[in-house]
Amino acid sequence: MKKIIVVLLWIMFPASAILAQEYGIRYSYAKDKVGKDLLREVVFYDSLNKVVMKRLDVYDYNPFMKMGFKSEFSEQEQFPKLLLTARTAGDFVPQSFVSKYAKSKFNAAAVLDFGVVDLYASQTNPFYTLIFYNMKLMGKNVLAGQVGSFHFFDKRGEELLTFQQYDVNVLSADISPKGRYMVHTFGISNYEGPILKHGLRIFDRIRNQYAELSVDSAKVEKLTENYLVIISDGNAGGEVPGFKVSCFDLKRNVLYSQVYSNDYRAKFRATYGDTPVFKLDGKTLTYDKDFAGEEIKWKLYEKDWK
Repeated sequence: MKKIIVVLLWIMFPASAILAQEYGIRYSYAKDKVGKDLLREVVFYDSLNKVVMKRLDVYDYNPFMKMGFKSEFSEQEQFPKLLLTARTAGDFVPQSFVSKYAKSKFNAAAVLDFGVVDLYASQTNPFYTLIFYNMKLMGKNVLAGQVGSFHFFDKRGEELLTFQQYDVNVLSADISPKGRYMVHTFGISNYEGPILKHGLRIFDRIRNQYAELSVDSAKVEKLTENYLVIISDGNAGGEVPGFKVSCFDLKRNVLYSQVYSNDYRAKFRATYGDTPVFKLDGKTLTYDKDFAGEEIKWKLYEKDWK
């Protein structure tokens, strides 16, 4: 009788489902003075034993607030402004980071007034999260540069990946189901055009490597342990605006891409399983046959950021 009960429980509640409920991540919000919801705390918990593994107060964890600068409260920002009087952009942005800026958009000698810190938290994966602090360096109310602080956690609250000084910002991020891959987009523009070049980075935690793709206005459609699908702006020939569909095959290390006219955007469909299947105007497309391929080189990330 006991064996029958065990079998029935296994069928009704497979091991993966039981484990999925054992650990998790919750995000706690609080309203600021103007009624805006702001992330206040990230909680890593064991629901099976009703135990909180770790609490991360995003204010206390902010590394830029620990640099010793005087601060000034601002109702428009989540964190107080840091007064950087008499400091220059070059004091915060290493020379190795300058290549990420659009031509003539960075001046190391620019005198700063204050720094504004933004917070990004990836909430797409219930068992992993990316907490990213980005400090915009302002001089005469103009963006003079930026520097980030990158923190990747698992469901128990263990910090798996840390870059205290990071060269680009984070616009959006996604994490693969098992946490091996983490991808984020980056870039800063204003009415004059790009300030910080736009692109996308993907990290492989198993190999301690990352790859970078030059894409404009990229949107991550799907990230698995086998592939990454993104859609970005593209040129369909001449002056015809279009959209680019890209599939990064993570097993082959090949990026497959194709550009289509925006006239076809409403007719584009995708389904995601072991491999992605694309359909355009009723025609089925196979990425490794119908798209152009480009081998992608991975780099060791520990050599690029401290």
